[in-house]
Amino acid sequence: MKFQALVLVSLMLLAGGSLFAADTGFFSGYLADQACGVAGKSPMDGSDMVNAPWDHTKGCAVACATVTGEKGLGLMVPNGATFKFVPFDAAGNKIAAKALAASKKKAGLTFVVEGTLKGDTIVVSSVKETNL
Repeated sequence: MKFQALVLVSLMLLAGGSLFAADTGFFSGYLADQACGVAGKSPMDGSDMVNAPWDHTKGCAVACATVTGEKGLGLMVPNGATFKFVPFDAAGNKIAAKALAASKKKAGLTFVVEGTLKGDTIVVSSVKETNL
């Protein structure tokens, strides 16, 4: 999983050094629920969302997104040597929830999101699981 994170960060640097170089496009990262992503640590599986989001489990993301449904989902994206949480819009939460439910992965939830960054939120057009 650490290799996947290294590849993800390397691809982002090759693409221009910043995830948000353009307002519309493709955003890659680890799918996470907002409760864990914002807190930086998962109370359910203990994963360190800032330094090792690949350890965050599907079970935790589903449970936390369901319990805190109004908070929804988003991506843990590279932010220098660490990761930060970027939330999805309300419609994007529904699209992401379907993609998350269909995932066969137990952890290392890598996804590519097509959308537009508006402020600190990604307005989602599509969400696709990926293997780095």
